[in-house]
Amino acid sequence: PKKGFDFIGVNVTNLSNGKSTINSKNIEVQAIEYVPVTKKSRLNQVKFFAKIGDPLVAVGPKKIAAGNSAFWVTVRTSARTPAGIYKGVLTVQGRGKTSMTVPLSVEVYDFELPEYSPFHTNMGGQYFAKDGSAGLTPLMKYHGLKTKDELKKISRKYYDLMARNKFYPKAVTLYTEIGLKWSPPPEGYMVDKPGNYFKLYDWDFSEFNNDLKHYIDDLKVNSVCLTHTNPAVSNVFKHLPGAEAEQWNKDPGHVTMGWQTFREMTPVTYNKKPGDGWYDKSIEVTRGQWDRLVLDYYRAMAENLERHGWLDKFYIMVDESSGVEKILHLVQLLKSDPVTAKIRIAHCLQSFESLTHRENGEYVFTRWLTYIPQIDENYHRWEDYFWEDYGVPRDRDNLWGYAAYNSRLGINTPGMTNREIGLETFNRGGSGYVVWDTIMWSHAYGGKDNPQNPWIDPYTRLANGALCYFYPPSREGVSPKPDYTVTPSLRVMTYRESIDDYEYAKMLEDLIAEGEKKGLDVSGGKKIIADIARMFPSSVTWSLNDAWYIDLRDRMARAVVDLKHRIRGHDD
Repeated sequence: PKKGFDFIGVNVTNLSNGKSTINSKNIEVQAIEYVPVTKKSRLNQVKFFAKIGDPLVAVGPKKIAAGNSAFWVTVRTSARTPAGIYKGVLTVQGRGKTSMTVPLSVEVYDFELPEYSPFHTNMGGQYFAKDGSAGLTPLMKYHGLKTKDELKKISRKYYDLMARNKFYPKAVTLYTEIGLKWSPPPEGYMVDKPGNYFKLYDWDFSEFNNDLKHYIDDLKVNSVCLTHTNPAVSNVFKHLPGAEAEQWNKDPGHVTMGWQTFREMTPVTYNKKPGDGWYDKSIEVTRGQWDRLVLDYYRAMAENLERHGWLDKFYIMVDESSGVEKILHLVQLLKSDPVTAKIRIAHCLQSFESLTHRENGEYVFTRWLTYIPQIDENYHRWEDYFWEDYGVPRDRDNLWGYAAYNSRLGINTPGMTNREIGLETFNRGGSGYVVWDTIMWSHAYGGKDNPQNPWIDPYTRLANGALCYFYPPSREGVSPKPDYTVTPSLRVMTYRESIDDYEYAKMLEDLIAEGEKKGLDVSGGKKIIADIARMFPSSVTWSLNDAWYIDLRDRMARAVVDLKHRIRGHDD
């Protein structure tokens, strides 16, 4: 508007193609708010210092000054929605004669996206109760919450929204509890005798399975971290729950299970040496006792997951740090059992040890791992020739990527930088993306400049907004009273769109392979796949040509439709 006016809201009609309808209940409208950028991030040379749109808030009445106001509209189409162009009207309501209508048109293509995305995601969401031992403020305090029930409720609200947008958290069961009792080896620790092992019993998966039915069966989450470790502490087993803790564990380390927060822990290790992680807190046992404990635990977990068809959605994540001996033993141990061997092990590749380590002339890790190299522009850890040079089976499922000092995380960059994640990963030959965390408002990254409130200053040295893909419910920071408002950002929605892009490309790739087997002409589809590579001139650069990109997405969709119809016709 050229002058201020009293804004009331936005209404959208049903969308119709004359025969079928997309109900207006499936159309979401959010208002875009603005946050100030005042500092240049360490990795990003963009010198943009002003307010920039990022938080998405509920639409409600307010006075709008002269200038632009922006809204984000999401139209969701259910499976089996007939193809066609659906039309309706969007109305911006103002008091008096200030309302206006805008035609809204949506094209539905004649195919469905996969029920479970072929793209894997870990976007954190692990600091609701955890403070990282640095005196930081847990997320639930920002929401004015204190109790276990409140913690479970607010984390579920976040995880539900993340799941609906394919922006999956590290573990949807992070605060879910499993019943488990245990007893120590009957003849003592550090005693190798037949039968002298830990006993795990009285397993109760009720709450765990109910939550997984909700997230995996209903919301179609495809990625859940079962255990988080790193090479330096991978000889420490942290899953012997004790009594209910009087005070929650604020820093359980690599937290993945509810009992690590709510119950006392008994870490168990072998070959303990001064200087090892958890040295003062862990019980030392023989390696035989440790091996049996680890296999008994993961076998029970895997058997429960497999009974429900969920095992392929879970993975063990090996984080940064160096060392081969401990992590290789854990990997070989798990892969030695036919049940636990089915658990995916995904290894962050900061150093190259798990890629280059050889025994008897062979690269020993490569046949067992999904690799997650750091893929930052200034610290890039994956090149195309690695597949052949290190004997990694060239399969999309074997390669994810993780970002830390990466401009794709920031808000003061062109939106295409956020949007191209899916197709960039496709172009690398991968199928997943990991960010340490995306909901962290009190953090050590920034030192004395640590803002504590991204509404006021979204800066971190990783990138402006890098750890803040969501915003606190109160614009003042910590809420003085319970508030369950979840405020996502544009980057959450852009990420969702990028995963859809990946799915278009993967469907096209698969159809080309199927068409070739049937002797069909697939040259048109191959040209489009080749055009994806044109967006990425090197492993650390990309095009910002948004018009060409959107056209490429449409071309991928139409090629999918064409090939599906021709394959169906061939089969008929």
